[in-house]
Amino acid sequence: MMKKVFLILLIALSCSQNGDNQQKPVLDTVKPEVVNQEPEIEELLSFTISRKENNYEISTNNDYKFPKELVAQLNKSIVDCDYCYNKLLQDSTMTVNTYDPFPFDIQDVNFDGKMDLRIPSLETCCSGNNVVYFTWIYDSTINNYKFNKELSELPILKLYATNKTVEGGWIRGLNDFNKVEFKWMEDVLVMEKEVISETINDSTALIVTRTLNDKIWSTDSTTIEF
Repeated sequence: MMKKVFLILLIALSCSQNGDNQQKPVLDTVKPEVVNQEPEIEELLSFTISRKENNYEISTNNDYKFPKELVAQLNKSIVDCDYCYNKLLQDSTMTVNTYDPFPFDIQDVNFDGKMDLRIPSLETCCSGNNVVYFTWIYDSTINNYKFNKELSELPILKLYATNKTVEGGWIRGLNDFNKVEFKWMEDVLVMEKEVISETINDSTALIVTRTLNDKIWSTDSTTIEF
């Protein structure tokens, strides 16, 4: 009987210690799923934002400065979304890097081995999976970042590194969504596929698929029951 009591006390003590050591969950950036292995990253991204009265200064770990348009967009994002930048507002400084990017998304979205920067937009910064980021892609020809319009207009859902494809779209429900697939052709992003699914009654959804083949679009429609 004493052995059983001792064993129960030992288990309880172990569980209590483990509970004390557990860290509270930290809210992370909504990152798109990388389906296959990414190319080797040549250079990681890190920068520091400092609050100076009503302005914000940005310093990077590289030999370039962010473009003025990027800095202006970043300043607007800070002003518009207190929640995302709570640490900056409290501490007056905030260091962001590839391994600790919140509230940004930092990863290689064009598969060239360079980290790209995505800034959360005010309209969607706290909206779960449908988060739109202003996307700035590193351009080695100018040793700086360039704004990408296509990837700044919809959430990125998946990155397919093997064929350099980006899947984006809006998820409104299990059978209500629209998805778009882009493929990088050298430095140009080309849309190759669009899928729109919409519930038409309590048990049926209509799916319309547009596909680009040899520069010609084809459309296919089907219904599914659920």
